[in-house]
Amino acid sequence: MHPHGLTRRRFVAAALAAQSGGRWQDLDAAAQIEAMRGLGNEAFFAAIQNQVRAGIYMGAAYWKHVGYPGPSKDFGGYLRRGAGEIDWLGEDS
Repeated sequence: MHPHGLTRRRFVAAALAAQSGGRWQDLDAAAQIEAMRGLGNEAFFAAIQNQVRAGIYMGAAYWKHVGYPGPSKDFGGYLRRGAGEIDWLGEDS
């Protein structure tokens, strides 16, 4: 329950409606995205971003979606996985 007594879903719907000046669901896709961007700095959405970040870093179910093979220790550590093969770094570095 959100501090204002609303469920998260109703809180988000109310915030989007206030941001867009009407029912968010009735807007076209571009206007919906613009309304969501306007709420991007709200504490509620920052909390969602943090939960997603934590899920990506800690949840193996997310890894395949972002191309992360998993912890290096499961594959013998970084030394055996090309840590010394930095060919993109110039000789002067």
